[in-house]
Amino acid sequence: MVEPATGSVRWQWAWRAAVVVVVAYAAILRLEILFDRYGPVDHPQWLVTLEHVTDAVRPALVPSSWQWPKVDLPYVGGDPINYLKFARELRHFYAATIREPVFLETIRLYLKLTGGQDIAISFASLTFSVLCVLATYLLGRVAVSRPVGLAAACALAIEREFSAWAPDGWRDETFAAFVVLTAWALLRLDERRTWRAAAVVGLVSAAACLTRITSLSFVIPGLVWAAWPRDRASWRRPVGLAAAAAALAAALVLPYLINCRVKTGDALIAVNYHTRFYQAAEHAVTATPVTAREYVIGKFSTHPIDTIDTSVRGLTVYPFTNKWRGFADWSTHGGQLLEGLAIAGLLMWIWQPTGRLLLLVLLTSLVPYMITWPDQGGSEWRFTMHAYPFYLIAAFAAVAWLAEGARALVSDRTGTLAAWRRQHVAAKVVATAAIVFGGWIAGYWSPYFVARESLLKGEDTSFAAGENDRVFFGGGWSQLVQAGTVLARFAKTDHVTLRIPLPQRRAYRLVMRMDPVPAEGAPPQRVRVFLDGRAAGIFDLAWNPERVGAYTVDLDANSVSPGRARLDLIADHVAPLGRAQPMFPDLPESLLVAFRLWYVRLSPM
Repeated sequence: MVEPATGSVRWQWAWRAAVVVVVAYAAILRLEILFDRYGPVDHPQWLVTLEHVTDAVRPALVPSSWQWPKVDLPYVGGDPINYLKFARELRHFYAATIREPVFLETIRLYLKLTGGQDIAISFASLTFSVLCVLATYLLGRVAVSRPVGLAAACALAIEREFSAWAPDGWRDETFAAFVVLTAWALLRLDERRTWRAAAVVGLVSAAACLTRITSLSFVIPGLVWAAWPRDRASWRRPVGLAAAAAALAAALVLPYLINCRVKTGDALIAVNYHTRFYQAAEHAVTATPVTAREYVIGKFSTHPIDTIDTSVRGLTVYPFTNKWRGFADWSTHGGQLLEGLAIAGLLMWIWQPTGRLLLLVLLTSLVPYMITWPDQGGSEWRFTMHAYPFYLIAAFAAVAWLAEGARALVSDRTGTLAAWRRQHVAAKVVATAAIVFGGWIAGYWSPYFVARESLLKGEDTSFAAGENDRVFFGGGWSQLVQAGTVLARFAKTDHVTLRIPLPQRRAYRLVMRMDPVPAEGAPPQRVRVFLDGRAAGIFDLAWNPERVGAYTVDLDANSVSPGRARLDLIADHVAPLGRAQPMFPDLPESLLVAFRLWYVRLSPM
């Protein structure tokens, strides 16, 4: 994107001033949350003054919808209280603990500044949240342009969900800042090819690893990318610079790993210690705790299809779709617009060298969470917050690309079209469409093969109404409807179909959780069940407001044909959903429905 006279001193200072304003505004928003939740404070004086200043500017600068409940018992449970404990006990920077030292040392600094108050941990996490805003600008600037970097930083500064985590004392903001700074440093190294740039890569990479040692998942690929020669004739320079960066990072990180090895017997205790948490979440605790390596290998060896599917969704779909809600206070549809632009920008990066590095860092930084995100406690939003800056930069990069393309077409249509032909733009568009279509096909069918794998292992398997259920639910079903904790679909006709895997000729138990339309005076609803055209059962549905009905069919081996089976559910009648209002306000009252289905569970016998 063309930037207006950025070489002039005036423009340089204008951009710097704009960045300072965005970063300062990010700090104000986060300080307001901090004092609302954890204030008021009564010492030291600088902290009291800061709270008064924040309160004074709040009416003019903070949205009225930003209301934050007081935390009566701060830092009582979870990681923050342990961070405080470790920070207070830390004897030196490289002490052997199950928490890496960068965040702990930051807490120690703020403990000194706040007179030993627990609120120090809030300032530690808040500081890195603000630093992440600045890092987003730096990355956007070097990757695309100053306007893109500033726009992405501004969006991150005002995003409600990202801001809300800032004062709560987690280290995820610290990790996010160093992920973004590592990507920035790698791009600068590629651009400048100097020893100073290599030193910056080494320093930032080390800081990332000493925040979370799992940062090796993106630091190592990033250094390999930096070493890869763009020109075979001049490979020594990039290899030497990347080696220097790696050596500096190793020199800074190894003392911590060696001390952990000496004191605990495990250099990677900061990673391996936490596998017991995920084992407990999966009800799979073993007598001897497994290492992270053993945990991951066990997943892929026992359920390869399920683990691959979980990993792909954990790298792509999950961290992307759980963002974008935090712009609602500023714009009704702003989040949705940015989401769509981000998809375009991420796809555009596939065809750009700079974009491919950003995608490499983004995806590899998500690797430590790619198989644990479905677990209870493993799906917290904070674990993937570091992906947000990349998505926002991609969104505004798409805006810049569209604006530049439109400008070029208007000013020189013939020349622009010729340039696009030389750049094979049409071929790239077709290839991108093929990638999107292939991803959609894989996403559509993956739940089916995951379920099939589970059944082959003799495990109970459910086909539930949900976001990825279309491979099971055929035509005639309503949109997803939630009532309490139950997510279900209504049968909109008297005859609906499910397609389920029956991988082996064996006996199964089929349990259907479904309800009739809860209408007073409605005739009894009878549902006939057919498996591949053969009658399997007849049920009179009963309404219980406390519990979804359960109806069981035992299938003998002779009635099962291995493959993708067709399960037909035929009801006696349909009725307007209005009789059940206001239980289901998301659907029109005139909609004719037969019954509501929660899930079908198949148990090999």
